[in-house]
Amino acid sequence: LDEGEFKDALGNIYDLSSYIFIATTNANPKSNKKESKIGFSTDNKEKRQIQEQIEERDGLRDIFTSPIMNRFSNIIKFKKIGYNDALNICQNIILSYKKQFENNKFNGKIPFIQINNMEKICEVILQACEYEKDGVRSLKNVVNNLIFNDVTEQIMINNHKIQIDVIDDQIKVSKFKKIANRT
Repeated sequence: LDEGEFKDALGNIYDLSSYIFIATTNANPKSNKKESKIGFSTDNKEKRQIQEQIEERDGLRDIFTSPIMNRFSNIIKFKKIGYNDALNICQNIILSYKKQFENNKFNGKIPFIQINNMEKICEVILQACEYEKDGVRSLKNVVNNLIFNDVTEQIMINNHKIQIDVIDDQIKVSKFKKIANRT
């Protein structure tokens, strides 16, 4: 990457000189260093932000080697995922999986997946994972475990019309049953 080129296993060379690479990590440097001062005053918001950036970079140097750290031009610390963000992410994950299933044929049939009470389903999922601590990957794993493993099982037993619902605070994946309109 120092030369701005990438060579794949087939020997093809790609020009990466105009690309921006973003790396993410759950590394959480805990700095035990005494608070040092920058400038003459710590009351200035900009000076506090600079100090935090330096401490963050120094903390990451305790985790990553200098050659790796020197490749990064900027470090951005992300906020923890809040409940509303996690709720939206959960809904997007479920809809993405639903779309993947419905865009493929299984045993010659395209599955139909009805999702009832999406918000309640996501509430159950958020209670079952530690999204604040573990992030989106944890959320995705819980969605798989609580929903889409059962969806796959339903498809494997040749049930291509499936519904997902919450009953007694438990997510249920079952054969689709059309509910008659009540007047």
